[in-house]
Amino acid sequence: MRFRVAGSSQDVIRVLERIEYVARALNIEVNGTSIVLTVKRGFLSRGVEMVPITYAIVYRGSEVLITFFVAMDRKPVLRARVGGVGDTVVIETTCLGEKPVCREIEKLLQSIAKMRYANTESDVQPTHRFSINDKYTAIIDGLAEVALITLYLRYPLLDRYVVRLEDVKDIDEFLERLYRVYSPKAREIIACIEAENWRLILAIDFNMKTYTPSFIENSTRVVGLQAIEKLRSKHDDRAILTIFAMKS
Repeated sequence: MRFRVAGSSQDVIRVLERIEYVARALNIEVNGTSIVLTVKRGFLSRGVEMVPITYAIVYRGSEVLITFFVAMDRKPVLRARVGGVGDTVVIETTCLGEKPVCREIEKLLQSIAKMRYANTESDVQPTHRFSINDKYTAIIDGLAEVALITLYLRYPLLDRYVVRLEDVKDIDEFLERLYRVYSPKAREIIACIEAENWRLILAIDFNMKTYTPSFIENSTRVVGLQAIEKLRSKHDDRAILTIFAMKS
């Protein structure tokens, strides 16, 4: 399927990068890191199934490839290429799984393409205020010099994907997004934002609404509010966000 909609391909991707925007704007249920689609089986059948869907975004120059999966078995069900020509969004989809599921994902993409990103920004307001404390200082100290692979060995992985750096610099909004998506899965998490030459680690307690930040760049490390200021001073386009569940 191929369709064009007046708008910006960048706005489509910015909406998809924030799963709660998709849910809020289109009134879709979210289950952890999955969006739940209502799929009708057959033209005459009255059967309806709730199908949890996840997706991965890969950036290839001016084009973006999005692969959608059925969350239960992680099998790819649809791939979409999102590009732009002037003020027009061009989306091409390839169905890899069940056609009823593909149709619902295509409807979702069409709805997102018609949205305006600025409106979704104003629709989502933080409801939880997090504060910095030193609760996890010992844990953060132990992670300061280790490679990311060590975190994979120590903590269960919840998620890993690419983010726009501008979308994580507002730390209050970023923590609120993490709360909405991951608090149903874990009471405490470690969030690692990593670029080529630096890394920000956040140890977060969702119940107490507190977090301990640490910023590492080359041989320099700062903690607390200084760590957040260092993040805000960076000008990278994108970074890798990795989320781990913290073992109690």
